[in-house]
Amino acid sequence: VLSFVQIPAVESVVRKVKRLLEKFLNSYFIPLLPIYVFGFLLEVQHKGVFGSLFANYGKAFVLICVTQMVFLTLYYLLAACGSINKAFFYIKNALPNYLTAFSTMSSTATIPVTVECAEENGVSKPLAELSMPIMANIHLVGDSVSTPLLAMVTVMLFLGQFPDPVAYMKFVLMFCSAMLAVSGIPGGGIIVMIPILVSQFCFNEQMVSIIITLYLLLDSFGTAANVMGDGALGIIVNKLFKRLRLV
Repeated sequence: VLSFVQIPAVESVVRKVKRLLEKFLNSYFIPLLPIYVFGFLLEVQHKGVFGSLFANYGKAFVLICVTQMVFLTLYYLLAACGSINKAFFYIKNALPNYLTAFSTMSSTATIPVTVECAEENGVSKPLAELSMPIMANIHLVGDSVSTPLLAMVTVMLFLGQFPDPVAYMKFVLMFCSAMLAVSGIPGGGIIVMIPILVSQFCFNEQMVSIIITLYLLLDSFGTAANVMGDGALGIIVNKLFKRLRLV
């Protein structure tokens, strides 16, 4: 609304709230995440279940990473109109984007690199500068792969049975919809989903702690997948706009 209607007082309030949120996230939330993970890992080691925990989730980790790679490959093949050589060319140009996101664990922090890589892949500068910040917060393919699979494995380990298919599909739809409202910060996706995990699958405190920790350990891969997908979607949208003669 504020893009079309100028209301200075409201804009000022929005900016102040934005600055307060950024200060909280950067000064308190994000720095405390590694401490939380480290503390949980120490607790697991103290209880003597560290090895069995990661043995049980090892295959899930591999499945999540492979599934993310499959999605990204399909994205870039679609962006390249089925041309394998062109898809590899796009992927090569986008690799700095992937590596930056992997190290920062933040789609938002990676936006400058995402924009630059998108421009190298032929996305017009105005479209790249407009779309990449938006997709950093609403396109989270990595999270949408990892969290449902982690939830499934956790339910199977603790309850000894596969989740009810209808309840599981309901959870997946709720999760993917909620991803549109999650900020692109480390741990944002799983924090938002805790109430849904508790209500849908009766997660207890231990289950919640485990899935948060495992999610954060995988967050680098998820964030990297998110921003790589952003680049592919940017190429697709740019080509559509060219056909419509909008760029």
